[in-house]
Amino acid sequence: MAGRTGRATVFFDIDGTLGWNDPACPEALPEWERGLSPGPSPAVARAIRSLVARGNLAFLCTGRSPHDVHPALRELPFSGMVALSGAYVTLGGEVLRDRPMPGPLVRAADRALARAGFGMVLECVGGKAEVRGGALGPAAAGGALGLDEALAQAGGVPITVRSCREGGAGSIVCETDEDASVVGVTQKKSGRSRLAAITAVGGALPSIEKEKIAVTALERAEITVFAVAAGERFMSFYVVRDDAERALQLVHDALIAAKE
Repeated sequence: MAGRTGRATVFFDIDGTLGWNDPACPEALPEWERGLSPGPSPAVARAIRSLVARGNLAFLCTGRSPHDVHPALRELPFSGMVALSGAYVTLGGEVLRDRPMPGPLVRAADRALARAGFGMVLECVGGKAEVRGGALGPAAAGGALGLDEALAQAGGVPITVRSCREGGAGSIVCETDEDASVVGVTQKKSGRSRLAAITAVGGALPSIEKEKIAVTALERAEITVFAVAAGERFMSFYVVRDDAERALQLVHDALIAAKE
């Protein structure tokens, strides 16, 4: 695309355009390059530098995460990047657009894939988040992560994972902070009860103030709280099991927002 000044603005795809790696032979690459985009050949690098030296603008345009762009490409004089298929855009070092998928959509996709026995790979600004083993799915080793743990790990966030008790399902994890009032929220469902326990954990619990905040958030969403139980570093809110997914998110949002 050329403007009235005669300068061109050129957007370059990476895979198969600026470079190419044989996906059938990942072992041919050094270990540190596996998972990254292809790097440019010397001829491609010279061409990009020559294009920009003549007063033109060059941009990367890729479905990849910016985290996965090869360092040799980053060293070239690109004016910016359109990454993650348009969800993340930079110009001159400034982030113009950073629009992740809506949380409810991600969680709905995660539940549907989990029911079908599949893992999931989410491309994030900080890299890939491999959920339940990613592309390998159930075939992955036992250390496969759930959605929240995988996202936190991809973002480089040190996390505290509070596992559900036996029979539990689902968790939300937060940044590790021993002084934080709430570091995680989990849920537990029992086949013998119509209720589910939504449990918040953290060093400042139990707390009457936090209890009121969580109960108010649930009641505003028309979720009935049948009982509240508390002990050292935890509080549990009992709701109808059909409301457990919404209640989990509501308690998390209310108490994490409250500590800030």
